Amino acid sequence: MDEIRFWIVVGMGLVTYISRLAPQLLMTGRNFPEVLDRYLRYLSYALVVSVISVNLFISGARFEAGAAPQRSFALVSAIIVALITKSSLIGMLSGTAIILVLSWAR
Repeated sequence: MDEIRFWIVVGMGLVTYISRLAPQLLMTGRNFPEVLDRYLRYLSYALVVSVISVNLFISGARFEAGAAPQRSFALVSAIIVALITKSSLIGMLSGTAIILVLSWAR
């Protein structure tokens, strides 16, 4: 990974962390409204998905059409596994395993 991508990922991680930490620091001793609690709970997942989707299908500012079907299959499989197991970590690991197996099969 080149240096620019590294700092982009670090910056996105900091933004995600700060966006989840700030309300907790500002609302100490108070309860979150249900809508805000739900929003914060899913915000980190949305940000991770945005990073993954860009890196999954685009390389060097080009859409990789040849690898898209395999990567899409791995992505959909990971989502299904995460929904069934109710664990995003197991979903990500299964998607990674699937894409590795598919790339070795080529």
